[in-house]
Amino acid sequence: SPFGPQGSVAYLVEKPEPGVHRAAERVTVEAGSGFVNDHPRKSFWKGSVIPGREVTAASIEALRAMGTSPDLPGDNLITRGIDLSALAPGDVLQIGDVTLRRSPATHKPCALFKTRLGDAAFRAAANGQRGALFTVE
Repeated sequence: SPFGPQGSVAYLVEKPEPGVHRAAERVTVEAGSGFVNDHPRKSFWKGSVIPGREVTAASIEALRAMGTSPDLPGDNLITRGIDLSALAPGDVLQIGDVTLRRSPATHKPCALFKTRLGDAAFRAAANGQRGALFTVE
C-alpha cells in the first residue's frame, strides 16, 4: 500500500472561477470558507450549498489510478500517502498551522468531473475513491 502513518501535501489548487483551477505554492485558508481565493459558489453541488465542503481533497494515488493530473478534477488539496477514504467524519488532518476536520458530507463527483475524466473515473469517484471533504478550523 502506498499509504503510511503520515502523509504530505502533493499539490494545492485554487479555484478562482467555476471551471478554472490554478496550482498554488501557498494558500490562505479561513475557517468557515476554505481557500480564500476560491470562487464563492465552490461549496454548491447541484444548486444547493453543501455544508462541510470548505476544502475538497483527493489523494495523488487515487488520481494517478484514474489516469489524471492533479489540477483536472478541481480538488483544493491533493495529498500523498493519506488514504482519505479511510478517514471517518470528525477525523482531523493537521497541515502546518491549519486544522482540517473530515466532514460527514460525501465527496460526490459532478457532471463536469465525468466530462473531464470519463466514465470509469466517475464511477470510482462515486464509489468513494476520490477523496474527502473538510471544514477549516
